[in-house]
Amino acid sequence: MATPFKPHPQAGKASQPYPTRPGIRHVVPDDYQLKKSSVAPPKKYPDELRARAVRLYRESDPKPVIRRLAEQLGVHHEALRNWIRQDEADRGERDDRPTGTESEELRRLRKENAELSAPTKF
Repeated sequence: MATPFKPHPQAGKASQPYPTRPGIRHVVPDDYQLKKSSVAPPKKYPDELRARAVRLYRESDPKPVIRRLAEQLGVHHEALRNWIRQDEADRGERDDRPTGTESEELRRLRKENAELSAPTKF
């Protein structure tokens, strides 16, 4: 005889966004604000690995499956796919994304625009 299905006692209760342990409170002060950091997080993969992965893909004939190549290199497949797409844009083979130099110039111009449009204090 099969036992009847019993839902979890917390199922369907929207009062808590995630389960908590008794005695542990997750409190965020009312005046808490997320602050943008001007420092970029460290890169997950070194530039040498990125260059090597893109070179391996470009020099392979026939082209390998990106997911399999990423597994062999120990990187996430979407990271490898983005590296390849960016390399193709830098070489002029793609028009759907900016080149590296265009991205750097856009970043510089946005920063300059933010500085110029910020209110000046006297």
